[in-house]
Amino acid sequence: MWVWDLVFLSITALLVVFFAAIGKSLTGRKLGIFINGRNRIDLSRFQVVLWTLLILPAYATIALERIRWLPLPPLPGNDPLQITMDPRLWALLGISATSLVGTTLTSSEKKKKEPENKVFKQMEDKLRIRVEEQLQRPTEVEKIEILSKQRIAGLAAPDENRQAEIREQVRKDRLNEVLKQSARPLKEAETLRQGLLAGNGSVDDAKFSNIFEADEVSGLNVTAAGNQTSIGSYIDISKVQMFFFTIIAICTYAVLLMNQFAQVLPASMDSFPALSDGLVAILGISHAGFLGNNAVDHTPHT
Repeated sequence: MWVWDLVFLSITALLVVFFAAIGKSLTGRKLGIFINGRNRIDLSRFQVVLWTLLILPAYATIALERIRWLPLPPLPGNDPLQITMDPRLWALLGISATSLVGTTLTSSEKKKKEPENKVFKQMEDKLRIRVEEQLQRPTEVEKIEILSKQRIAGLAAPDENRQAEIREQVRKDRLNEVLKQSARPLKEAETLRQGLLAGNGSVDDAKFSNIFEADEVSGLNVTAAGNQTSIGSYIDISKVQMFFFTIIAICTYAVLLMNQFAQVLPASMDSFPALSDGLVAILGISHAGFLGNNAVDHTPHT
């Protein structure tokens, strides 16, 4: 019946409000429950929270209705909380918990290691090359600056050599300005790192894209100040795969639960819908790939 769908959604909404409240209270952000100790939104936390928001309200909906229809006095062996969980569901929840614990363990090991000095030097060199390429095409502001310097130099008549010198000087001045401004984010990245792992300065810097980004400093996204040029950031494909497999699995199981609520009264339900072996296997492989990739050091270290 649709009323039980509404009960299920209401309990889910209450949990969402609760998670948002504790996140706001403890971190200052409503999404604080997803943020790890490095002030980044964490994929393992994200998928554990989503499974909690699905399974706990479903269990509460079934249990509350079974308690409401419990005969008085209760019959022997009639336990309203005796709700059977499909073993595959337990396996899936165990896989998610293992990913959370596994990433914590691998992260603790990476925090003990120090990146080689050349790591940030290479990032600075890459940034310089990218900015130089970008500055080969003068902006409108630079064109005006070039014309202004030409007038000051008294180049009303064409003088190709002198004009070329002025253009090159303007380009160099702009390059030095951008790189000087960009030294700060590079320095901050080096200061905020925890071992090989990248970190943010505060919870306010955490963003949803952290879920798909590499965790180590070698995969940092460093943007040249005042310029759209960036280096270092790359997408962690194992995270992308696990994210979408998790979303698909949760949506699929949510539909199964809603259908069961629509067809059977929760008071007569004594088990959760069964999952397919294939879905559990796919998620298991996805999590194994994620943990395997996370265990490897991608940043040269001492």
